[in-house]
Amino acid sequence: MAWSEGRERDKWIGRGGEALDRALLEQAISRVRDRGWSLVLRSDAQVRFEGAVARLPLTGATGDLASDVTEAARALSLEGYEPAEIEPAATYDVRIITAPVFGEDSQPALLLSLYQLPRQLSGATVEQYRNRLMTAAERVTARLGGCTPTAT
Repeated sequence: MAWSEGRERDKWIGRGGEALDRALLEQAISRVRDRGWSLVLRSDAQVRFEGAVARLPLTGATGDLASDVTEAARALSLEGYEPAEIEPAATYDVRIITAPVFGEDSQPALLLSLYQLPRQLSGATVEQYRNRLMTAAERVTARLGGCTPTAT
């Protein structure tokens, strides 16, 4: 969503409902777009949400399972989810780092992700992982004939 514009982005944000802090989400989206990658820190609510989604079948989800996902999603908070800064000396419990691979239209075609990293990483180590991931995403974008969007 970070590279979407206007109505498409507004529609996506609107699906979060009233419980969602729209300003906080807008800040996170802008931050991801500006820096070109995303970092999600581990939280109990986030782990519960991923577990609820993982239990959903590809088709024919029961009301109970869908309800579990909805309840887990409502418990999510954006506070600390996508930190604004990475301090090299600080410690982070990273859930996932992602970077987009862009297609010919300068829109994300897929995401490369680093998942299940060691716990309690220093900010300097997080930056090393991020740099390697960004290099890989740039290479895959080039190999696919994609175009990284220019800053606006």
